[in-house]
Amino acid sequence: MHRPHDPRAVAALKRILCEADPELQIAAYHALVSQDPTYQGDAIGLHIQVALSGAHKSERLKALLGLRRLPPDPRARAALSQILHTEADPRLRSYAHHALKHQDPSYKAAWDAQARERGMAAARTRNEC
Repeated sequence: MHRPHDPRAVAALKRILCEADPELQIAAYHALVSQDPTYQGDAIGLHIQVALSGAHKSERLKALLGLRRLPPDPRARAALSQILHTEADPRLRSYAHHALKHQDPSYKAAWDAQARERGMAAARTRNEC
Protein backbone atom coordinates (compact mmCIF):
# COMPACT_ATOMS: atom_id res chain seq x y z
CA MET A 1 0.00 0.00 0.00
CA HIS A 2 1.24 3.45 -0.89
CA ARG A 3 2.01 5.49 2.21
CA PRO A 4 3.12 9.06 1.39
CA HIS A 5 5.75 10.59 3.63
CA ASP A 6 7.04 7.25 4.88
CA PRO A 7 10.54 8.17 6.13
CA ARG A 8 11.82 4.63 5.50
CA ALA A 9 10.73 4.77 1.86
CA VAL A 10 12.21 8.24 1.41
CA ALA A 11 15.56 7.10 2.84
CA ALA A 12 15.60 3.97 0.66
CA LEU A 13 14.74 5.92 -2.48
CA LYS A 14 17.47 8.48 -1.81
CA ARG A 15 19.99 5.62 -1.49
CA ILE A 16 18.82 4.20 -4.82
CA LEU A 17 19.35 7.59 -6.46
CA CYS A 18 22.96 7.63 -5.26
CA GLU A 19 23.93 3.98 -5.51
CA ALA A 20 21.75 2.16 -8.01
CA ASP A 21 22.31 1.44 -11.63
CA PRO A 22 20.75 3.92 -14.08
CA GLU A 23 17.89 1.57 -14.89
CA LEU A 24 16.37 2.24 -11.47
CA GLN A 25 17.23 5.86 -10.89
CA ILE A 26 14.43 7.63 -12.76
CA ALA A 27 11.79 5.32 -11.29
CA ALA A 28 13.26 5.97 -7.84
CA TYR A 29 13.19 9.72 -8.47
CA HIS A 30 9.50 9.67 -9.43
CA ALA A 31 8.68 7.46 -6.45
CA LEU A 32 10.60 9.82 -4.17
CA VAL A 33 8.68 12.84 -5.47
CA SER A 34 5.41 11.01 -4.82
CA GLN A 35 6.58 10.17 -1.29
CA ASP A 36 7.89 13.67 -0.60
CA PRO A 37 6.46 16.33 -2.95
CA THR A 38 8.84 18.91 -1.44
CA TYR A 39 11.90 16.93 -2.61
CA GLN A 40 14.14 19.26 -4.64
CA GLY A 41 16.58 16.86 -6.27
CA ASP A 42 18.37 17.57 -9.53
CA ALA A 43 15.91 16.06 -12.02
CA ILE A 44 17.77 17.41 -15.02
CA GLY A 45 21.12 16.08 -13.84
CA LEU A 46 19.58 12.69 -13.15
CA HIS A 47 17.91 12.48 -16.57
CA ILE A 48 21.18 13.50 -18.25
CA GLN A 49 23.11 10.87 -16.30
CA VAL A 50 20.73 8.13 -17.38
CA ALA A 51 20.52 9.35 -21.00
CA LEU A 52 24.32 9.21 -21.30
CA SER A 53 24.69 5.92 -19.44
CA GLY A 54 24.94 2.39 -20.68
CA ALA A 55 21.44 1.65 -19.37
CA HIS A 56 18.95 -0.33 -21.41
CA LYS A 57 17.68 1.60 -24.43
CA SER A 58 14.16 1.90 -22.98
CA GLU A 59 15.52 3.62 -19.85
CA ARG A 60 17.61 6.00 -21.92
CA LEU A 61 14.54 6.83 -24.04
CA LYS A 62 12.57 7.60 -20.86
CA ALA A 63 15.39 9.89 -19.73
CA LEU A 64 15.37 11.71 -23.08
CA LEU A 65 11.60 12.06 -22.93
CA GLY A 66 11.98 13.49 -19.44
CA LEU A 67 14.46 16.09 -20.71
CA ARG A 68 11.87 17.09 -23.28
CA ARG A 69 9.44 17.85 -20.45
CA LEU A 70 11.84 19.56 -18.03
CA PRO A 71 12.73 23.25 -18.14
CA PRO A 72 15.58 24.35 -20.42
CA ASP A 73 19.05 23.88 -18.95
CA PRO A 74 22.52 24.37 -20.51
CA ARG A 75 23.66 20.97 -19.20
CA ALA A 76 20.79 19.29 -21.04
CA ARG A 77 21.62 21.13 -24.27
CA ALA A 78 25.24 19.96 -24.10
CA ALA A 79 24.30 16.35 -23.33
CA LEU A 80 21.65 16.23 -26.06
CA SER A 81 24.07 17.64 -28.63
CA GLN A 82 26.60 15.00 -27.60
CA ILE A 83 24.01 12.25 -28.08
CA LEU A 84 23.05 13.61 -31.51
CA HIS A 85 26.67 13.54 -32.64
CA THR A 86 27.82 10.25 -31.11
CA GLU A 87 24.83 7.93 -30.78
CA ALA A 88 24.42 5.22 -33.40
CA ASP A 89 20.83 4.26 -32.54
CA PRO A 90 18.37 6.26 -34.71
CA ARG A 91 15.58 6.19 -32.12
CA LEU A 92 17.84 7.59 -29.39
CA ARG A 93 19.01 10.29 -31.81
CA SER A 94 15.40 11.12 -32.68
CA TYR A 95 14.41 11.47 -29.01
CA ALA A 96 17.52 13.59 -28.39
CA HIS A 97 16.64 15.79 -31.39
CA HIS A 98 13.11 16.44 -30.12
CA ALA A 99 14.34 17.07 -26.59
CA LEU A 100 16.96 19.50 -27.91
CA LYS A 101 14.28 21.37 -29.87
CA HIS A 102 12.53 21.92 -26.52
CA GLN A 103 15.71 22.71 -24.61
CA ASP A 104 17.31 25.08 -27.16
CA PRO A 105 15.10 27.62 -28.98
CA SER A 106 17.93 28.53 -31.40
CA TYR A 107 18.33 24.86 -32.41
CA LYS A 108 14.58 24.65 -32.99
CA ALA A 109 14.56 27.86 -35.05
CA ALA A 110 17.47 26.69 -37.21
CA TRP A 111 15.92 23.25 -37.73
CA ASP A 112 12.53 24.75 -38.60
CA ALA A 113 14.13 27.16 -41.07
CA GLN A 114 15.95 24.28 -42.78
CA ALA A 115 12.70 22.29 -42.95
CA ARG A 116 10.88 25.27 -44.50
CA GLU A 117 13.64 25.67 -47.08
CA ARG A 118 13.52 21.96 -47.95
CA GLY A 119 9.74 22.20 -48.30
CA MET A 120 9.95 25.25 -50.56
CA ALA A 121 12.64 23.57 -52.71
CA ALA A 122 10.46 20.47 -53.07
CA ALA A 123 7.48 22.64 -54.05
CA ARG A 124 9.56 24.44 -56.69
CA THR A 125 10.69 21.08 -58.07
CA ARG A 126 7.08 19.86 -58.30
CA ASN A 127 5.97 23.08 -60.02
CA GLU A 128 8.74 22.79 -62.61
CA CYS A 129 7.57 19.35 -63.76
